[in-house]
Amino acid sequence: MKDGLSIKDIPNSYRDIASTIGVDSFVKLCGLLGGTSMYVPTPRTILKPVRDTNIKREFNGSNYKELSLKYGICETQVRKILSK
Repeated sequence: MKDGLSIKDIPNSYRDIASTIGVDSFVKLCGLLGGTSMYVPTPRTILKPVRDTNIKREFNGSNYKELSLKYGICETQVRKILSK
């Protein structure tokens, strides 16, 4: 049924998504989530575990300020991440 479906056939309000992920992937997304309401997190939220792992790996015992500047968070946040 999706054969022949083009970006022009997708309603305007969804074209940005379909253009970004491709029409086939958009149809799959509709099959998975169609009719539901879903919150989409920000990239920062999704990447937080990777950021925290990097902070722990890069910590040298005293570079709280450098890490806070590099990752755009306050030194207190760096200390909390390191204490986990």
